[in-house]
Amino acid sequence: MEVKLHVDVIAARIDVDANSLVLRMALSSCSLLVLPKLALRWSRLTGAQGHVLPFLTDVELRGIPNHKWETSTMDRRLSPHVWVQKVHSDTLGLVDLSSFRCLA
Repeated sequence: MEVKLHVDVIAARIDVDANSLVLRMALSSCSLLVLPKLALRWSRLTGAQGHVLPFLTDVELRGIPNHKWETSTMDRRLSPHVWVQKVHSDTLGLVDLSSFRCLA
């Protein structure tokens, strides 16, 4: 009965007939969902919507080589998701080389 409820919820979210879906328990905490058509492949972005945040946030980028530590490089890496507004003073002064920190 519990599996049938999950199928009904999933079918409603992706707008398909619940009878066309097959949900199998793979493990006690994992399920396998079989969709009726290849075109209906699941994606973690299915139904996702973007919004503009009305405030700035701190961003840390790790694994960037030190010779690439320029604001223009970070703009290219982060665009179009965020725009660098200010680089953290520890990053500018090369005090902390573990991450590139900025306000975006």
